[in-house]
Amino acid sequence: MDILSNLLKKEPNVMEYFSLLKHRSDEIKKFIANCGIFSLLLKNGQVIQFIPENPDHFTEWLNSKGVKNIRGKQTNPCQSIFEEK
Repeated sequence: MDILSNLLKKEPNVMEYFSLLKHRSDEIKKFIANCGIFSLLLKNGQVIQFIPENPDHFTEWLNSKGVKNIRGKQTNPCQSIFEEK
């Protein structure tokens, strides 16, 4: 279990904000990610883009806050571009 999961279990209201994102988790309705760029649908209808330093950590944070991933299970669509076959 990672540090974020441990922290959230001990204090569920912690980290309502994610570093550099100017919106609380309860303002975000849905998200989709592509190549580390996140499109976030806010509850007010606005769509914003956000590029976190660590996309996996940000995805975990969104999931822990119950924000719906419209792609379903998160996959990395860029991975096949960079992997040798």
